Amino acid sequence: MVTNQHQRSDELRKSAADLSLIHYLSAFALFVVLIVTSNAEADEDSFSSTIEIESLWYSNEQVFEWNVTGNNLSKLDIWYTYGSDSVDNTTWILLDTFEDLQNETDFTFNFSEGAGYYLLESNLFNVSGNSELGGEVNFTGELIKFDDISPASTTTLDSGFQPTNSSIDIPWSATDNFLLKSVQLEYRFSPDSQSAPENWINYQTKSVDGVTDSGQFSGFSFVNGEGRYDFRITARDHAGNEESANIDVFIVFDGTAAQGNYTYDGEFWVTGSTEIPWQINDNYELYSMDIRYCYKPDNSSGFGPWESFTTISLNGISDEGTFDFNFNDGQGIYNFWLIANDEAGNSNPDTPVGQGRLSLGYDTEAPSGVMDYNGDFWHSSEVTIQHSSQDNVDVSEVMLYYRFKDDNFSAYSNYIFIESYATSGGTVSNGIMKADALSGSGFYQFRIEVVDSAGNSWVSPSSSFIIGFDMETPEIFLLNVDIESSYIFYNDEVNVLYYSSSNAVTDKEIEITGYCHDPTSSIVEGSTIFESTFAIFTDDSEGSTWSTTFTFAPFTSGNQTITISALDYAGNLGTMTISVVDDIDPPETSIALIWDGEVVDETEDYTISRETMYSLSSYDAISGEKIIEYRFDEGDWLTYEGEPFTVPPKTDRIDYRATDYVGNQENFSSLAVELINAAPTATIHSPSSSSLTIEKDERIYFNGSGVDIDGDILEYKWVSDKDGVLSNKSNFNTTDLSAGTHKITFSVKDDEGVWSIEDSVTVEVSEDRTIIYLSIALIIAGAVVCYNIYINRFSANNEVGKEPDESDLKNESPEEEISSCPNCDFGIKSSAKFCNNCGYDLKDKTASPKELIECISCGEYISLNKSFCKHCGKKAD
Repeated sequence: MVTNQHQRSDELRKSAADLSLIHYLSAFALFVVLIVTSNAEADEDSFSSTIEIESLWYSNEQVFEWNVTGNNLSKLDIWYTYGSDSVDNTTWILLDTFEDLQNETDFTFNFSEGAGYYLLESNLFNVSGNSELGGEVNFTGELIKFDDISPASTTTLDSGFQPTNSSIDIPWSATDNFLLKSVQLEYRFSPDSQSAPENWINYQTKSVDGVTDSGQFSGFSFVNGEGRYDFRITARDHAGNEESANIDVFIVFDGTAAQGNYTYDGEFWVTGSTEIPWQINDNYELYSMDIRYCYKPDNSSGFGPWESFTTISLNGISDEGTFDFNFNDGQGIYNFWLIANDEAGNSNPDTPVGQGRLSLGYDTEAPSGVMDYNGDFWHSSEVTIQHSSQDNVDVSEVMLYYRFKDDNFSAYSNYIFIESYATSGGTVSNGIMKADALSGSGFYQFRIEVVDSAGNSWVSPSSSFIIGFDMETPEIFLLNVDIESSYIFYNDEVNVLYYSSSNAVTDKEIEITGYCHDPTSSIVEGSTIFESTFAIFTDDSEGSTWSTTFTFAPFTSGNQTITISALDYAGNLGTMTISVVDDIDPPETSIALIWDGEVVDETEDYTISRETMYSLSSYDAISGEKIIEYRFDEGDWLTYEGEPFTVPPKTDRIDYRATDYVGNQENFSSLAVELINAAPTATIHSPSSSSLTIEKDERIYFNGSGVDIDGDILEYKWVSDKDGVLSNKSNFNTTDLSAGTHKITFSVKDDEGVWSIEDSVTVEVSEDRTIIYLSIALIIAGAVVCYNIYINRFSANNEVGKEPDESDLKNESPEEEISSCPNCDFGIKSSAKFCNNCGYDLKDKTASPKELIECISCGEYISLNKSFCKHCGKKAD
């Protein structure tokens, strides 16, 4: 008996449909028999066998497992039947017999009859010789199918190129020896011919039936863009056989033309055979490259037709190379067209002649030309020069040069570039060039350089004509302006003639002398002209140097002009204009106070001192101020020279005014001033020492003076802080000072009632000076005695018995003697020349100390032998 663990196929059910009912009825009958005979056979064991079949379809040798149940078993037979086109259950063939039922559990079936329908059956025997199924007539078996032949498929689509991105349909047909199951379409992509293809991708799988079938895969789109798409169709049968995976067809989607270009980076103009590099590339696969050219002999002509130069076969997605071009059509312009072709048949679009991406010019001949000028020699502005140039291919530009010299005695400079004139590109060019005095006035000569587009140039010789440029106008100089009237003034710094119409100026003659100068083209004789808005000139000059006179016309007023003009041979007109300005307004003068070095305009609010200074300033908007004057209290007018001034004492008013250059004088202005009174100063002349000592009842002389810089001294005053007022005179003498220390002050009063600062002297009045003298004498005597004792002891120890040297005796100084003045009894030294108290001349031994005379200046008594009064300092006559 055989069992199948998997569901039987529809074919099996169809082929076994007729047997199903028979098996059912047989099984039912057998069941009835077993029921009936169960009691009779109860002593006998039942047994059975099965073959495990897992699939309906097989394509190669297969191992099947079998199972048996029961006791006393002896063997197991395996049977099969075969039908090539259908099931055959009539002819059973013994495949194998197994007697070792304990250890063996499977068998190998190799489908030796080939592809077809097989029934497998197992029949089990026991030791009594009884079989499970009995004879072959009872065999039913289990159906299996064997197919080891692969199906085949084809497509009618041809491989090729697809230029547009539109979907395609892929037809197919498939065959199989037994029964087809499915057809699958797969594709893979590669972006170009040089890249490895990508993995296969399933596009669609269709279920099929029978041994032959056909159809199409519709609507395939090129989802990856341009590139190659490989397709393969795989047919499969129910046995699992499938045809080998081969590419059935490929489609290259490529709508992009190859791109080619020249990589030439040389000059446009060449002189012979030229190597031209190129590059070309395509998105998928290159095929070829065509190079064509067109030609024209010059820039004035049109290009001829395209001519084929060379064709180069290519492969891959990019390539590069060079080609040599010999310009066999002659000198001129060549234009090149590179045509790139790819495997898909894409090619570059047509290009009009002359529109290729590369152009080269072949020209080795130099151009030529001429210049022409028909103008005057002297010029003061731009001139034009005509030129005509020609070339075999084209004239690119014409350049104008000049050389220059200042005069006929100088040498020409090197040629200097002026300007380049572009042309229309034809073989002949005519035009006008502009020349100017680029280096200033002088003589100019010209030449041209003609250049074609290839860089060939031709330089003309120096022009046969010379052009003189004079760019400066004649210069007019005034040598002298002679004016008779004091109301007319010429300012040569600003070239202005000032006058005052308020004053009579019409009868005064003015003479102007000057000359005209033009160093280049010279002054045209007789061209100097004098013009005026108010006067008629006596004569016109015929040469460069001139002189003319004029007067102001009656009733002339307001601003006027005088114009002098002269013409040179280059047409330059030089002019000089003298402005004539009517000035009828006088200057305006102001006064300012100088305070601590700064100018203070608020002069009214200050009381000034003798050190206070004033400054004056005047403004005249037209002819300018000529003189500034000032005076004090209607005194004489003084000229202000620009330096600040002080005010004299007792001044009450300052007057000031100014006069301009045409005689306009302003009315004077005044400033009232008030000077601060300066305090007087007092000085004590005698005693000359700031302190002194006298004895009581001793006469002492006092002399003082006072100074007041802004007035007079009216009073004197001597005051002792001990005795009170001593005197109201400038000098006096007294013996009445009381004993003690006196601070005696001296002061003076001016005419404003102001007292000076006091001057002072200290006088010590002692009761008796004898004690002082004795004390001093005792001190001195003691010192001398001590000194002599010390010297004697020293000499005795060092020089015992030595006689004194005469020179030593001479060097000994006698004791200084102290005596008194013979005139005033004031104590003095014996070496004094004058008495410190009364000034007595101690050298004059003949003078009588008591002979006195009266000073004629101060009335004080002085010694007869004195030359000056010690009280007032006046000389004693």
